[in-house]
Amino acid sequence: MKIEEYVIEKNIPIKYSQKINSNFPFSKMEVGDSFSIKYEDYKDMNAKRLRVCNDFKKFIVHNKNGWKYCTRKDNELKIIRVWRTQ
Repeated sequence: MKIEEYVIEKNIPIKYSQKINSNFPFSKMEVGDSFSIKYEDYKDMNAKRLRVCNDFKKFIVHNKNGWKYCTRKDNELKIIRVWRTQ
């Protein structure tokens, strides 16, 4: 198609998927609750931390509930801990 053949439309809402595929229990958590994720090495830790952060962002966009979370890593136990803070 040529550029002239496209029709530009305004004010069309973005439809979000109704299904959130997450392996994390965000919807079941109350303020102060936490869960941990084990990791093997630095590369694995970064990948898992990124995954949990991205899944949480999708959860927030879908639910619009104002919840907040934070993550911390524990190098001794080799875990990432995720808390619901709000």
